[in-house]
Amino acid sequence: MSSQLRAYLLANVAFLVPAGLGTVMFPWLIVVVLHESPERVGIAQMITQLPALFLLLFAGLIADRIEQRRILVVTHLLVALSQVGMAWLIVAGGLTFD
Repeated sequence: MSSQLRAYLLANVAFLVPAGLGTVMFPWLIVVVLHESPERVGIAQMITQLPALFLLLFAGLIADRIEQRRILVVTHLLVALSQVGMAWLIVAGGLTFD
């Protein structure tokens, strides 16, 4: 296996595994931790998609003008920080749906 293919596969694993975990953990948090109804789970999942909807064109403009490696590093760090923040809220008991 070439080193480029190995790096590509490792990058995919580094992105897709946490994304998959987040996709499963978010509804679990709403249902199990917050004890919310199915309707509220749907609302919460819809709200998580709103930033992408509104920022998609702006993000494309930025992606055309900035080095992609820098964008990936920054966005992965921001996602990691948001997950750490969510974990902190859970541990501190500050996670609510309201």
